Amino acid sequence: MMHLAGVLHARGGLAITVLHTRFNALDPALHPEFRFVPVPDGVPADVAAEGKIIDVILAMNAAVHDALASALAEEDGGAACLVIDANLLAVQRVAREIGLPTVVLRTGSAACLRCFLAYPMLHEKGYLPSQESQLYMPVPELPPLRVRDLFQTKISSHEMLCEVIARINETVRNSSGVVINTFEALEPAELEKLRGELDLPFLLAAGPLHKLSSKKTTGSSLLHQDKGCIDWLDTQPVGSVLYVSFGSLAAMDSGEFLEVAWGLVLKMLSRVGEWLFNGPHSRRCWPTGQWVGSGPTAGGTRRWRASARVYR
Repeated sequence: MMHLAGVLHARGGLAITVLHTRFNALDPALHPEFRFVPVPDGVPADVAAEGKIIDVILAMNAAVHDALASALAEEDGGAACLVIDANLLAVQRVAREIGLPTVVLRTGSAACLRCFLAYPMLHEKGYLPSQESQLYMPVPELPPLRVRDLFQTKISSHEMLCEVIARINETVRNSSGVVINTFEALEPAELEKLRGELDLPFLLAAGPLHKLSSKKTTGSSLLHQDKGCIDWLDTQPVGSVLYVSFGSLAAMDSGEFLEVAWGLVLKMLSRVGEWLFNGPHSRRCWPTGQWVGSGPTAGGTRRWRASARVYR
């Protein structure tokens, strides 16, 4: 979102006001060209402490209406448009009440959004909830996906996930347009299908935003940027490092981690000298002690940060 703000400000000359919660708030001093307005999120302390993202999203949507309406009413001269995350249906409803158009930013792929929009169909045809015997069954409506590739969660109930995705779809369909952090050459077929399915005033493939924005990566990340991994990477021979990404919302247990680890060791790598982890919960999937020192996890470990710098 901050990268998109940087693009709109630097290339479009637009004034930017950032409405944000106090939790994980960015330092306004890093972005003096933007105006920052804190809005209480209203998430109960016990829900926030548990850290289940779906529960937090639903709680925030239930509580944010009045605080956001007050913040928008105090905007001098009024806003021209509100750019929102698709998870924030309550924010869109507030904007509609005051006649403010909304544009949805999707940081995931176009293929992911198509999968979300297809969720009702996937349930009607019995693909979801998935069954163990059907995991490798192709989904001809969403090629080349199989049932195992569909968006699912083990952290929250399937019913809650369906509710969140239904709200995402409503937000997208009721918007004035969608910006997706992808580009035409990467997902041409998916983008064409989305434009036909949504029939919105515009659907813009504007990515990769971190390359278009003039904002420094360190100023837009909510995580502490450990530059030590870059120093380590600079010392490695060319072609010796394999970067495996599951996305910021993916989770796995130790058994699933070991399956991936052994697959990498046996099929691709003769020796793994070091494992690098990103994200606050990455240690949850780390296998028990008998694996350290032998097998796929032999060697050392360190925290991995500054992913966007690596992508550059």
